[in-house]
Amino acid sequence: MKLMNKLPSYEDEDLTRVWGSSQNIKVFISHRDTYKIHAHNIKKLLERIGISSFVAHDDISPTEEWQKEILIALQSMDIFLAYISNDFFASFWTNQEVGFALGRNIPILPFKVNMDPNGFISNIQAKKYITDSFINDFIDMLINMRPLSKNLYISLFDILISNFADSYSFDTAANRFKLIEKAKTLEPHQIQAIIDAFHENGQIKGCFYLNGYEFERKINKGLICSKLNEWTGEKYEIVHRHDGLKIQKII
Repeated sequence: MKLMNKLPSYEDEDLTRVWGSSQNIKVFISHRDTYKIHAHNIKKLLERIGISSFVAHDDISPTEEWQKEILIALQSMDIFLAYISNDFFASFWTNQEVGFALGRNIPILPFKVNMDPNGFISNIQAKKYITDSFINDFIDMLINMRPLSKNLYISLFDILISNFADSYSFDTAANRFKLIEKAKTLEPHQIQAIIDAFHENGQIKGCFYLNGYEFERKINKGLICSKLNEWTGEKYEIVHRHDGLKIQKII
């Protein structure tokens, strides 16, 4: 008897329906249905930094075949996030979702409510889910996780730098840069994007945490240059010119 592959095929329009228009990084949030509100909150937190996520029964239109939609999301996800409650592994569906992620060899990030992972993911250290620290914990777990492809690492910091460039206050500029600080290395285009963001966004340029200036007087070197020096091995400094603060490379 010939065995048939029952996984549905999908096209770009299917991905847009399942993940939305922004698909740089796609996170599948696996959870028990009794915790769908918590999963929805995680989705909203990820959206704030520009990351797409999928929550079953939240993202599926009533007119769609829900199993097909879940399978499309599982086939196209980049990261698997398990929201582990005490009944997580009692579900046939969540166990299958974990198995799908293992079979695809993608990063699995377990966040626990009240129990640790078991089975084939028992060797992965789970992080206690805390709303206020979730984004920091998510990024820390991801960049230290194996496997993590270079493309996924680059995409993550592309997203964080783009979000940083849109900072709307001194505080958001500082807080968003704190996420970028976690990078071990950055690509040349990302270094340039950070410099461009400093020059073009007054909320970034005026942030003392980043620029080291107070009332046009240099108090310290500014964190942004310290990190540029670390990432590139070259020397940068912030100077006060007639047209404002500028980052320049020291030759």
